[in-house]
Amino acid sequence: MPTKPHTLRRKLLTWLLLPLLALFFIRAGYTYFYANELANRVYDRMLFRLTVSLSQQIIYDSSNQHIELPQTATEILMTDELDVLYFAIRDAQGIIIDGDQRMPFIPTRRNQDGKFFFDDQIDGHKIRVSHFDLTIGHKRYLLQVAETLIKRSLLAREFQTGVLLPQALIIILATIIVWFGIGKSLAPLKRLQKAVSERSHIDLSPLHEKDVSAEVQPLVNSINDLMARLSEVLDAQNRFIADAAHQLRTPLAGLKTQIELALRQNDAAVTAQAMPSILVSADRMTRLVNQLLALARNEPKAERAIQMGVIDLGALASNITMEWVPQALEKDIDLGFEAPKSPVKIQGDAARIKDLIDNLIDNAVRYTDPHGQITVHVSNGDKPQLSVTDNGPGIPPEHRERVFERFYSVLGNTANGSGLGLAIVREIARMHGATTHIDSAADGTGTRISVVF
Repeated sequence: MPTKPHTLRRKLLTWLLLPLLALFFIRAGYTYFYANELANRVYDRMLFRLTVSLSQQIIYDSSNQHIELPQTATEILMTDELDVLYFAIRDAQGIIIDGDQRMPFIPTRRNQDGKFFFDDQIDGHKIRVSHFDLTIGHKRYLLQVAETLIKRSLLAREFQTGVLLPQALIIILATIIVWFGIGKSLAPLKRLQKAVSERSHIDLSPLHEKDVSAEVQPLVNSINDLMARLSEVLDAQNRFIADAAHQLRTPLAGLKTQIELALRQNDAAVTAQAMPSILVSADRMTRLVNQLLALARNEPKAERAIQMGVIDLGALASNITMEWVPQALEKDIDLGFEAPKSPVKIQGDAARIKDLIDNLIDNAVRYTDPHGQITVHVSNGDKPQLSVTDNGPGIPPEHRERVFERFYSVLGNTANGSGLGLAIVREIARMHGATTHIDSAADGTGTRISVVF
C-alpha cells in the first residue's frame, strides 16, 4: 500500500518549528543551570555575610581561654522565614566546641581549593555550608554556618519560569502565526490545483495565476510550456490527419473506380488489361502512405524518439544509391555516386538519414526525364555535405523555397508526385541540425539539392 505523501504545510511546519523547539530546549537547559548558579551566587554572598556577622559576635573568655556565641546573637542572626540555619565552632583539632554537632566537616579537597562554600546534608536535607577562619587569643578556630536550599530553589524556579514561560508562549504564538501564514501562502497553489483539475482535456491555454509566489512561478511557466508543446503535438497530429484524409481520399476513390470498372467487364482480357493501371494506382497510394508516415515520424517535436549515433555518410549513401539503380534503369537514367575514399562521419539517426537520402533520390528519379543523369555526391570539406544533382528541367528560383512545403508542386510538372518528399527531407535535416538549399548544377542546368550537416 503506497504511503501517503507529506503535505507541503507539514514539511514547512517541521522545518520551521523543529529548530525553534530545539533552540528552546537548549535555552531551557542553559537557563536551568544558570538559574541555579545565579541563586547560589546571590545567597552565598548573604550566607557569607551572615558567617562574618556571627564571627563578630563571638565572646572570648581569657580567664579559661573559652569562646562562645551568645544565644541572643544566634536567635537574631539565625532566624529565617524559609530555611533552617545551623552553625558550629571548631577548634584547631576540628572538634565542635559550640553549635550543632551534626555540622559536617569541611572536605579536604574543598579546603585545599580555598573555597568558602560546599554542599552537604543534615538529616537527609540538602544544605549549603559557609566557613570562616578565626584567630582569637592566639588560637585558630573555624566558624561554619549552613542553611537549607529552599530560598535558592524558589529563586531559581522563579527565574526559570520568568525566562522560559514567555519563550514558550512566543513559540506557541509563532506556531499559530506560521500555521495560518502557510495556509495563506498556499492558497494560490490551491487555486492553481483547482484551475488545473477543473480544466477540460482539450483546453491547453496557458495558466494565469497572478498571486503565486516567485518560487512557484517557474512551475507555472513549466506547465504553460508543457501545454504549448502538447498543443503543438496535437496541432501536428490534427494537421497530419487532415492532410492524410485529403491526400488519400482522391487515390482511394480512383482505385475503387478502376476496380469497379474492371469488375464490370465480362471479357477476361479487358479485365487483365486494367490490372496494370490498378497496380500503378496501388503503388502510388502505397508511396503516399509511406511518405505520410515518414512525415509524421519526423514532425517537429519528434526529437525525443531520435537515436543518434556515428554514421559513415559515404557508405550509407552508396548502399542506398545501389538500391535505386533498378528504378533508374527503368527510365534509362544514369545514376552515379561520388564520395571521398576516407569515411565521412556524422552524428545522426541512421533510419532517418536513409529516409532523407531515399526521398532525395526518389525526387530526382521522378522529375528527371528519360536518358538523364543523376549524381549522388558526398563530400567532407568544412562540413559534411550530401548533394543530389540531376539534369532535369530544374526548379525556378522563385519556387525553390516553396518546394520544401507540404504538398507543393511546381505548376506544369507532369511527374506523379505527392509534394511530400522534400518536406520530409527538410524535417529530417532540421532534426539533425543540418541545412538544405537548392541551386542549379555546375553547368547552370538541372537541380542540385544539398544537405549540409
